[in-house]
Amino acid sequence: MLFSKRGQLSGMDETIPGILIGVVITVILIGLGVSFWGLFIGGSGIDSLSQETFELVTNDILDMYKLNESPRNVPVQFDDAYTLVGFGSGTEIAGACKGNTVIRSTKCDGPCICLCENEYGDNMCNSKKVICRDFTGIGLDFEGDCNLVEGEGELQIIKINQENNQFTIS
Repeated sequence: MLFSKRGQLSGMDETIPGILIGVVITVILIGLGVSFWGLFIGGSGIDSLSQETFELVTNDILDMYKLNESPRNVPVQFDDAYTLVGFGSGTEIAGACKGNTVIRSTKCDGPCICLCENEYGDNMCNSKKVICRDFTGIGLDFEGDCNLVEGEGELQIIKINQENNQFTIS
């Protein structure tokens, strides 16, 4: 290492700005990478409270099925932009829910429950903002083409009924 007249290592004045610029560029690239991951590969786009509530409802359904229990009042809190939809195994492509046609999500084939963005019609359960739980092979089913509960954005109580392993949600 060479020393300059002032007792400093030569080249240090040029190295520090280069290191700082490299760190800034690295931080920016990591931030962009995380953003693109969330946009293209990331989760369902549904808020965490609605997702957690959806998981609790699916667990309640499985619990009721195992215990052969009915009815059960379940407290839920879904954002008012979402609807809980239960599709029966006999529902081909679309279900008739309270006068609305809802296309079955491609994420499930048999009896399933989905939390979907409120876009009645073709895109309701086929948009990016949807999570589903397929119950194929378990032995439980949902009655009719479609059961629907709209979120209210605040705490609400839904009723889950089971009769002969056929569930309804209201």
